Amino acid sequence: MHKWLNDIVHTKKNQTTQQTPHERFIQEQAFLKPWNHKPLYSLSSWQQREVSKDCLISFEGNQYSVPYRYVGQTVKLRIEDEKLQIYDGIECIATHSLSKKKHQMVQQTSHYAGLPGTKKEQKTTDSNGLATPKSVDSTLSQAPDVEQRSLAIYALFEEGDQV
Repeated sequence: MHKWLNDIVHTKKNQTTQQTPHERFIQEQAFLKPWNHKPLYSLSSWQQREVSKDCLISFEGNQYSVPYRYVGQTVKLRIEDEKLQIYDGIECIATHSLSKKKHQMVQQTSHYAGLPGTKKEQKTTDSNGLATPKSVDSTLSQAPDVEQRSLAIYALFEEGDQV
């Protein structure tokens, strides 16, 4: 292909300019400006992924987090300037630097903020071993005192005897 371009196409005179493309290029080369490093339009392609239950999408062997409200939805992915951009259709909802390694999990803690069941919102146990929300005052939720008795009393009730 290059041989044909160089031997035939570039040596054939144009009917309008009466010059070969090679001669014309040498003439106009002095007027050409340096080309911008950034392309005039985006060359990236769009891909789609479904957000898993753990707020992650998979891309090129790695997993990237997405805000939890998009779980189960389909999002669009785009690569630009070594960054993975994740869109909900119109708006960019997450941006991650691409991982150069494989089998990595790239997460942003802000994507999980407010998610029910996160460590801050999980229940804890009070001094009596009862599960209580952290926000409840421990003095208000004291466990009631339970009478402790021998199991023999229950055996008597089974046999029909009275205590």
